[in-house]
Formats: sequence, C-alpha cells, structure tokens
Amino acid sequence: MTRLTTATLLSNDTRRALVGRVMHEPGLSVGALAAELGVDYKTILYHARVLERAGHLVVERAGGRSACYHHGTPPPRRLTPWAIAVLRALRGGPASPTALSRVLGWPRSTTYMMLLRLEARGLVRRMDDGWALAPGVDACIGPFR
Repeated sequence: MTRLTTATLLSNDTRRALVGRVMHEPGLSVGALAAELGVDYKTILYHARVLERAGHLVVERAGGRSACYHHGTPPPRRLTPWAIAVLRALRGGPASPTALSRVLGWPRSTTYMMLLRLEARGLVRRMDDGWALAPGVDACIGPFR
C-alpha cells in the first residue's frame, strides 16, 4: 500500500468522522463507532486499520473487542481479577508476600510476581513492614465489586 498523506487520509468522510469521534471519546469500540456514525462495522474496522497503519489511530484488540484511541493516547490498562484480589488484600495495610499468599491461597512465588507487576504499574510499593498500596491508588481504583 502506498503511504497516504494526512490530507489524502482525511479527505475520506468516514475516516475524518472516525478520527474526530475517537479524539472526542477515546476507547470507543468499533461497534459503537459504527452505530454512532451509521456505517457498517466492517467499513469502520477497515478505515480504523488504514488510520492505524498511517499512525493516526491505535486499535487495541482484546477479548473479541476492538477499541480505538488517537495515536499518542495510551489505552487504559485493565486490571486482571488476580491483580484486584491482591489490591483488595492490601487494603487492610502493609503485608508480606508470605502473609498475602496465605490470605489469597496462592503460592508465595505467584503472589510475589503479581506484586512485582503491580509495582511496575505504580499501584503498590515496598515498605519496611511489607507491601502496601501506592498513595492515591485506593481512591483512583474506587470500590471493588
């Protein structure tokens, strides 16, 4: 495929509407975009992929759902049920990986790996008396259901 210029890419009404809608509300699914713009799902998916190849959009595919984001807007990272379980357990205060593994019923190595992943995302931190939620995380995550 020949590299299209921005002017050529956005000269198409569907692509122009798609970019405008995604800039206004990042993370919309392809299905929602198709319904809002009154265009077939496959047509929206095609134009989203053209825009993605050109570097204007990012199409994140997960669990049979495709969500569109403007290039440069990072998609939100969803928490797995296991990560939520660790964060819920840490709401009671700092805890060691051994204590958490007992509460969660997991092997200590699994618990420790999950803590390292959550630390890399800035959701937990190591303290002298164990692992704890990072400041502000409890308020940002909201109540667990």
